[in-house]
Amino acid sequence: MSWLIDRGVWLSIYSSIKGELSLSFDRDQIATDTLSSVLSRMPNTVDVDRLRSALSGGCVVVLGPAPSIEHDFRRAYSLELLSRLPVVAVDGATTYLYEQGFTPSVVVTDLDGDPNHIAYVNSRGCIAVVHSHGDNIDELTTWVPRFKGPVVGSTQVEPRPHVYNFGGFTDGDRALFIAYALGVRCAVVGGMDFRGPVGRYSTVYRRKDEAVKRVKLGIAVKLIEMLLSWGMEVKALSPTGVPGVEVM
Repeated sequence: MSWLIDRGVWLSIYSSIKGELSLSFDRDQIATDTLSSVLSRMPNTVDVDRLRSALSGGCVVVLGPAPSIEHDFRRAYSLELLSRLPVVAVDGATTYLYEQGFTPSVVVTDLDGDPNHIAYVNSRGCIAVVHSHGDNIDELTTWVPRFKGPVVGSTQVEPRPHVYNFGGFTDGDRALFIAYALGVRCAVVGGMDFRGPVGRYSTVYRRKDEAVKRVKLGIAVKLIEMLLSWGMEVKALSPTGVPGVEVM
């Protein structure tokens, strides 16, 4: 069982999030147990050291699915960030990267994005960090066994074999928490505007209530601010709406 964030700190954060959203610890735990069972039967399940190796180098690029993804991807390319640093795709952003013929190092997903595109980049060596929560149990059992590349599990409750708690709640902030938990202290983010409209790549596969999505984005802002207070340096390719994150 692996906590990669302090257990007491995270459970306090999780309790606060439960106060804003109707979360069920029990449902989240059932999803975690389900994912652990699925991953235990798969030969391509990898451990956290493989993920740490993929993110090594001190700094990462994290690309989310906000409308700015197209501009930010081009800017990251022009700055040669995509060739110099590990690239982490946030869920639905994988579809945009797939369209560009680009394979990220890691994709962080709760399977809201198009799982066909996630499976494709995964088959090309991209590590899929698949998150379990009470609302995606069916997707976990349907799609995770179809992934043929390296897979790691994540959770927001008690970890289980092959399923780690890195901290983080939405795919975007969780990508940063994963990097931080594995020793990365610098990130350049793109396609991560927490103020504007939800991008067309955000929920390609499963549509969600936009009001709930807004609440989640507000939680993500608070969590990223927390990472900044812990000493993580986060710079952005375009405005994010997160206080303390400067635009390059």
